[in-house]
Amino acid sequence: DFIAIQRQQPRLAIINRTVPGLDENCFSVDHHVGGKLAAQALLSHGHRRFAVIAGPESAFDNVCRLDGFFAVLGERGIARDSVPLLDGGFSFAGGWAAITDFIARGVEFTGLFCANDEMATGALSCLQEHGIRVPQDVSVVGYDNTVMAGFTSPRLTSVAIPMCEMGANGCHWLLNQCFGSDLAVRRRFPIEVAWRASVVDCRPENLPG
Repeated sequence: DFIAIQRQQPRLAIINRTVPGLDENCFSVDHHVGGKLAAQALLSHGHRRFAVIAGPESAFDNVCRLDGFFAVLGERGIARDSVPLLDGGFSFAGGWAAITDFIARGVEFTGLFCANDEMATGALSCLQEHGIRVPQDVSVVGYDNTVMAGFTSPRLTSVAIPMCEMGANGCHWLLNQCFGSDLAVRRRFPIEVAWRASVVDCRPENLPG
């Protein structure tokens, strides 16, 4: 779809997605690295039993996040097919439904990775609805670091994607293309973990009361 649109309108800026063959038009981060950071965040706090709520398989950035996450787990001897995973459709309801399914099947995990903050928010609510404490029983990591991450209960640890910076540089590029201006354009954007209260060390001596 992007390629078809770009053929009709070459001055197209694509934000937060990399489309093969349209590198000049894309302003995104390395979501594989983002997935690795999510795994490292949980592993660094002693977690070894994981569950994942993913986005749609058709979403390329979702695939990259998961590949990065499982690459790091694989380095620690945790096989991808040993980790329960459900598609939450990038939605609040999908996060809630996935947790409901995990609980119904008796899935045991202490570290939960959600491939976006909407699913993580739905998961947080469902966990609390079932009396599962976050972070004492389950630590949760989201993705995107949206505004809501700072206002969930508990506040959500999330992989921070610099959407404003990507959007601004996409706009600079468009202005340069359309009006011949010479605005600075960056194409490399840092990713980091925004640490909040939804992740703690799962080793018994370090757990909060």
